[in-house]
Amino acid sequence: MAEETINFSITVNPATPALVVVDGNGNPLANGAQVTLQPETVGVDDPGQTLFTVSGGVPPYSYTVAGTVPAGDSISSVQNTNGSETVEISGTPTTAGSDTFSVTVSDSAGQSVTVGTGAVAAARKHIG
Repeated sequence: MAEETINFSITVNPATPALVVVDGNGNPLANGAQVTLQPETVGVDDPGQTLFTVSGGVPPYSYTVAGTVPAGDSISSVQNTNGSETVEISGTPTTAGSDTFSVTVSDSAGQSVTVGTGAVAAARKHIG
């Protein structure tokens, strides 16, 4: 019986890096985590509060907001020099009350993490 040579190739694809989400202090946030935001004052500009920073995964990242962002506020992301993105809420609240929303970040590989805010309170400024 003659020996037979069989040639084959194996392609090893690198693992997709994990999507990493941390709070404003650098603490890791798991899917479904809640962040606490400072209360806002109606009619007073809030220059911005960090919801989270995302890195890893496969950029670009996309964001989906569910729930109610306080009227007058908006959610935006800022590209950092290290390639991560910081997602924040800023604006001038127009209505007193308490709102709850969450932000889901997804990467182009289909990984996603959802971060909730709990209640974001906006109170009227007391003049006195």
